[in-house]
Amino acid sequence: MTLRVKNGKPIPVPTEPAPPGAANTLNVPYRHQEQNNWCWAGCCEMVFLYYNLQNVRQCDMATYQFGANCCVVPSSSVCNQGNWPENIYNHYRFSNSRTEAPLLPGLVISQIDSNQPIEPYYAWRNGGAHVAIIRGYYDNGDLEVNDPWYGPSRNSYSDVVTAYGLGTWSKTYFDIRRLP
Repeated sequence: MTLRVKNGKPIPVPTEPAPPGAANTLNVPYRHQEQNNWCWAGCCEMVFLYYNLQNVRQCDMATYQFGANCCVVPSSSVCNQGNWPENIYNHYRFSNSRTEAPLLPGLVISQIDSNQPIEPYYAWRNGGAHVAIIRGYYDNGDLEVNDPWYGPSRNSYSDVVTAYGLGTWSKTYFDIRRLP
């Protein structure tokens, strides 16, 4: 898939570190991706539920994106495809920004403290890609991640940057907010 930057913008360097002993976890509910290529839909569903947008199913998102009724045969080759999360965020009236890099720890803290989940995009070493949701941080630098395939977990920042040792965190969706 060819990548086009639509909403990319540079990331500012944080000016202040988090205070010692700080930790914060957002109440982003976990959802498993319903098809093996629907990590984007699982993440969007988690974000939608966090912002209290109910009743948008993963198959509804795929139906919108791919033009077939993906709630009838979601595993079909037409429906079970990867997708860019911003397509869905934009359709359901969420603002978001994307950068072509991982967020530095200070900016992760800033986003979480602003009550905004973060969506890292992992490029797998052996090809393919994946997205997850960062919903919190701990005083030792660990991150709380809702991964729609692997499940919710606490990981070191370096483990997240290396995509759990399977690749790299190469892009980030951030400033994710529901529009009025």
